[in-house]
Amino acid sequence: MSEVLLLTGAAEPAADILPSLSLLPHTVRLGPAEAAALTGSQPADVVLIDSRRDLMHAKSLFRLLRGAGLDLPMLAVVAEGRAPDGGAAGRRRDPLWRSCHR
Repeated sequence: MSEVLLLTGAAEPAADILPSLSLLPHTVRLGPAEAAALTGSQPADVVLIDSRRDLMHAKSLFRLLRGAGLDLPMLAVVAEGRAPDGGAAGRRRDPLWRSCHR
């Protein structure tokens, strides 16, 4: 069974942050939204970063983890309406998208 690590600063359960996680057979662990959450922890197959409230903090966390050599898939959890509209103009305005595609 796959391990999902959800890094968040929220006090809510994983099912409230991303309700569709309950539909997957994966084990979901919560951790604080900081790079130290990955040191000494059990390995995960994928890292989800809660970006719903603080997109800039999530961006810096992505950069920190990538710079530390984290070799895991990392995905941002964004609030509805925060994702790019799919067009080039929307992608250029989205700071998270731009930081991941440099």
